[in-house]
Amino acid sequence: VLLPHIKRNVKESKTDSVRDLIDRISINNKLLYFELSAVRLQSLVRRFLARLRVLRMRRRFELFMRVTKACAERYLEEFVLASAFEISIEFYRKQMKFQMMRDSVDRQLVAVSDGLLDEAVDELVLEATNDTITEAINAVLTMRGRSSAMIESELQAEQDRLDKLNKAALKPPNPILVLLDTFVQDQIVPWIRDVVFESVEEEVAEYVLHKNSSMLYDIIIKE
Repeated sequence: VLLPHIKRNVKESKTDSVRDLIDRISINNKLLYFELSAVRLQSLVRRFLARLRVLRMRRRFELFMRVTKACAERYLEEFVLASAFEISIEFYRKQMKFQMMRDSVDRQLVAVSDGLLDEAVDELVLEATNDTITEAINAVLTMRGRSSAMIESELQAEQDRLDKLNKAALKPPNPILVLLDTFVQDQIVPWIRDVVFESVEEEVAEYVLHKNSSMLYDIIIKE
């Protein structure tokens, strides 16, 4: 900037000192220009490096975000799969527990129903047995109330009736009737004597047995 002004002011001067001064000033100007250019270049380099650093940071951040997104998606997928697996296992456990409880309840219901049925059957059998025993006791008490004379008279009347029936039949003995009479005398009569009339007097038992045998004979003869 100062060089043209100096040249105009010292145009007439042709001495060596002035020329030397002018050369030094021009050299200083060039040095200043080079230094300014270096500063500008350094500023450009710094801007470029800063921009490059920003781009590198942005690229790293984008890469980090991409990796983070992939990891998050993979983690989310694994989490969903693990949760679904745990839920399915828990549902299977609950279902098996419910199935076991239902089977246990069914077994208990069957056991209770069987027990109630057995109790009902036992009550019915006990009631029937009590009725039968009561009837047998009443019959025994009724028979015990009769006198021996009445029993003997009834036995004699029954024997007379059987004799009359045998005389009126006038037929040879039927083998089936013989076998039946043998079966009654060998099987039925001892059973009635041992089981039904165990505590009854002998004459009462004989009367009842004779009465039952007569009734059975009457049925066979009629048939």
